[in-house]
Amino acid sequence: MLPNVSQSLSPTVLTVILLGCSNVFMTFAWYGHLRNLSHRGWLLGAVFFMFRSRLGGA
Repeated sequence: MLPNVSQSLSPTVLTVILLGCSNVFMTFAWYGHLRNLSHRGWLLGAVFFMFRSRLGGA
């Protein structure tokens, strides 16, 4: 049987490991998403400027 990892690591170390794994996953997900939008650059720019204007950016 596998040991219970959450009991052998401190909560701080476990949190850092989980956040690191989440960051790696989201990085690949985000750049994979952008790769599919590479032929629609104008759409991405339009959405960006729409949100920027709603947040009060000049």
